[in-house]
Amino acid sequence: MQNQRALQLLFLYSITILLMGFIGANLTNLERKFRNIEKKGDSRQMIEMAWVIVDKCLSEKRYGTAKKYYEKIISEGKKISDWRSVADASLRLGDQLSDATEYQMAIPYYLDAVRNYLSANAERQYVNALFKLGRNYHRTRYYKRSITVLEKALSHVEQNNVPFPEKYFTYKILEDCYSRTGMTSRADYLNSLMVKKKEVVRQETAREIQEIEKLEEVISTKLMDTLRLTRDELFAVKSQKRELEVRKKILEEENKKHEDLIEQQLEYINHKELELALAQEQDKNRKIQIIASIACLVVFAIAVIVLIVVNRRTRRINRQLELQNIEILKQAREIKVQKERIKDQNKKLELEKVKSDTLLLNILPRSIAEELKEKGRATPKHFDNVSVLFTDFKGFTTVAEKLSPSEIVKELDECFLAFDEIAEKHNLEKIKTIGDAYMCAGGVPIPNHTNPVDAVKAGLAMQEFMQNRKLQKMREGRMFFELRVGVHTGPIVAGVVGKKKFAFDIWGDTVNLASRMESGSEVGRVNISGITYQYVKEYFYCSYRGKISAKNKGDVDMYYVNGMK
Repeated sequence: MQNQRALQLLFLYSITILLMGFIGANLTNLERKFRNIEKKGDSRQMIEMAWVIVDKCLSEKRYGTAKKYYEKIISEGKKISDWRSVADASLRLGDQLSDATEYQMAIPYYLDAVRNYLSANAERQYVNALFKLGRNYHRTRYYKRSITVLEKALSHVEQNNVPFPEKYFTYKILEDCYSRTGMTSRADYLNSLMVKKKEVVRQETAREIQEIEKLEEVISTKLMDTLRLTRDELFAVKSQKRELEVRKKILEEENKKHEDLIEQQLEYINHKELELALAQEQDKNRKIQIIASIACLVVFAIAVIVLIVVNRRTRRINRQLELQNIEILKQAREIKVQKERIKDQNKKLELEKVKSDTLLLNILPRSIAEELKEKGRATPKHFDNVSVLFTDFKGFTTVAEKLSPSEIVKELDECFLAFDEIAEKHNLEKIKTIGDAYMCAGGVPIPNHTNPVDAVKAGLAMQEFMQNRKLQKMREGRMFFELRVGVHTGPIVAGVVGKKKFAFDIWGDTVNLASRMESGSEVGRVNISGITYQYVKEYFYCSYRGKISAKNKGDVDMYYVNGMK
């Protein structure tokens, strides 16, 4: 009876140990696999297994063990020059220390991550590591070091068009560093820049959230499929466990029956012993012992067989689950890398679109450009009231003969760049340049009532620019140009013609009369027609200077603009 009870306790203890091992052996098995790989000296497999162990440790909040395997990734990565793995481990270890407010201890790991991301040509991660290093310098009150690192990060972002979601927070940290180190002017400039960037960051964040939601949906689908398989395996284990419990109950019932049977036999033997001689007592006792031993051996054999079968199945299921977990983690990392690539590609596409739109707007007005993109063509339109401004350099050919071709081009470029800025400031649309002549117009392609005044103001500003330039050239003893300006107001037709090399242009007698006003002007003066004078006489001092003959128009009144009232 005592032997049978001992066997039953042994069976229950073995089942308990087996189930506890199945539940808690996951991390132990992973570390045992790592040691086996370590004996082989395969650094690549050691790094991959170490990442799996790190993720497992973090999920169980075993940060000390995680730090140990981060260090192994760093040491093995350096052996095989896997700078990306070294940088990733250094960055994540720095993050772990920072989360524990060990900012000073995290700084060397962030420095290591910066160097190794640079070696691995991982620009986005390199900038992120610089940001975290600068943030920890700020937390530890090394403000000048923080300024150096964060300005380096922003410079790299601007020069290489690297996506950097933390840009706004970088500005905030820099603003605080500038204030604490007495650089108030730079802090004020950053504050104004952050206000402009804030809206851009919000829009980019919204787009990124949409992309992340789409990717998360794909990831969720794949993970659900994988978890469904894992759940089926666990269900099978639970079914096996229930089957073992049923078998255990059956064995206990059979043991009870055997015990009852043995007790009955003992009673029978005792009864017979009273009738038999004392000589037969020892023989009957041996038979009882043999029967009890056989029963114990049968129970023990069944328990051993059950334990062996359960142990084998459990090991096989554990191996399958470990392999599936490793595959899931690999897929998750691949999806994360793919997600970053997609985000980078979308950023590049957006930048290219902005560049192409900017180039198109440098050639055509915005409304014309939008019409071309929507319809493939832009229909010329009639405008009733447009002010056309013409400029021309007096004696250009004579001055140009004394300059080299490169000097002529440089001089024209500097003048026309200034005219472009003046035209834009006064709401005028640049039409074209013809040799040394410059033409722009107000009230087109968007009509307005202020274009006569805008054109005259622009003409005066151009003459002021040329007068200042003339004085500077005279002081330097160099050749200079003198400018004539003419303005006329009237109806025109404007638009784009043809299907190649689009150019916005205007046509009509108004254009010809504006050119006639320019040719009839004197250097340093703004000559306007009588019609333009009627629009601007309340705003400017003007002097009548007679008439000029114009083709198909007869004599046209002319006025010099002497200044604003």
